[in-house]
Amino acid sequence: MPRPVLERKLQSEVATLQFLSRHTRVPVPALIGYDEGTDEFPPFLVIEHCEGWRLNVLWGAKVKNDQVEETIIRSLTEIQHELLRHPFD
Repeated sequence: MPRPVLERKLQSEVATLQFLSRHTRVPVPALIGYDEGTDEFPPFLVIEHCEGWRLNVLWGAKVKNDQVEETIIRSLTEIQHELLRHPFD
């Protein structure tokens, strides 16, 4: 990817994390730091570890559990509802 594209992508990710953290109840990892990089070093961001299970692990489990799926759908619905309270231009 061209450097300007990488920088813009990083700036967008940082702004999104900061917005969600400050203005919503959507669970996001805390942003510890970031740098737009140099010619020798790529852009990066450091975020805190989030406890929990990856969705693909729970959703893709061989043993289906209706209660787990219902909890996942409910959580995703709550996140979507929260995001809809903050329309973007």
